[in-house]
Amino acid sequence: IIHGKLFQDRRFLEIDYAQGRDVPPGYISKIAKTLEDWVHSCEAIYNCLDAQIQIANAEKSKRLEKKKDIEQK
Repeated sequence: IIHGKLFQDRRFLEIDYAQGRDVPPGYISKIAKTLEDWVHSCEAIYNCLDAQIQIANAEKSKRLEKKKDIEQK
């Protein structure tokens, strides 16, 4: 078990403390790979959410423009 802070923009994990069993030789690379895969998943989710936000903002802008046109008419 580890406890720390993940800085996704710098791809850095700051560990405050760790507890658990001794890690067998060669297992550190597996842990690093798992964390790297997790970061990639987080980045993919972030990119998807960012795209959805941009689509929503564009739709909102279109609706506001349409509303202004209707009010002007």
